[in-house]
Amino acid sequence: MTPKTLVFFHPDLGIGGAERLIVDAAVGLQDQGHRVVIFTSRCDADHCFEECRDGTLDVRVRANKPLPTSILSRLSILCAIARQMQLVLHVTATGELASLNPQAFIVDQLSAALPLLRSLHGRTPILFYCHFPDLLLARGRSSLIKRIYRLPFDKLEEWTTASAHVVAVNSCFTRDVVSATWPTLSSIIGLNVVYPCVDTHPPPQQKNGYEPSPPRPPHPQHQSLRA
Repeated sequence: MTPKTLVFFHPDLGIGGAERLIVDAAVGLQDQGHRVVIFTSRCDADHCFEECRDGTLDVRVRANKPLPTSILSRLSILCAIARQMQLVLHVTATGELASLNPQAFIVDQLSAALPLLRSLHGRTPILFYCHFPDLLLARGRSSLIKRIYRLPFDKLEEWTTASAHVVAVNSCFTRDVVSATWPTLSSIIGLNVVYPCVDTHPPPQQKNGYEPSPPRPPHPQHQSLRA
C-alpha cells in the first residue's frame, strides 16, 4: 500500500465522542504508514486528548480569530459555519494546504464548507463522516422564531453533505436514519458504515483492574501542541 497524505478538518478538537473518533481514525491511519494532518480552529492543550498534545498527531490550529464561536451565547451554528469557511480559506490562501499535496480530505461534524473545499481542491476526494443529522439533534425547538432560524441551516446541511464524494456513518442504525432524513442524498452518494468507529482494544489488565496503556512515542515529524 502506497502511503498517502490525509488531511482532517474538525471544528473544535476538545474532549468528546466525535473527537475520540477523529483521534482514533487519525492514529489508525498513521499507524498504517500514512501521513495525517488535522486542521482545527481550536484545540486547548488543557482540554484535549493526549494524542493531540503529546506529538503523536500533527494537529494544526489555524484561523481561530477573528470570528467568535457565538455571539452573546447565540447564533452558534452560524458562527460555526463561518469559522469552518474561514479555516478552509486560510489554509488555502496561505498555501499550507497545497504544500501538503493531500490525497484525500476527511471532514466531520460540519458539512457547510464541503462545496468550498471541493471548488478549491476539486481533484481531491472528500470523505464526510456524519455522526448524526444535526437537524435531528436540534429538534425540540419550541418557539416559532427558532424553527424559522434553523430552517435554512437544515436545508444547507443536506445540500452541502451531497458535495462529499463519500459519506460514512457509525452504524446501520445511523445509516437508516440518514437515509430516511435525506433520501435523495442516500440514493446519489450511498452511505458507508464504519464500525467499530473507535479503538475497541482494552488496555492491559492487572489483578486489581485496568491500567492505562503506555503513551505512544511522539511522531518524529510532529511537535508538541504545547511547544
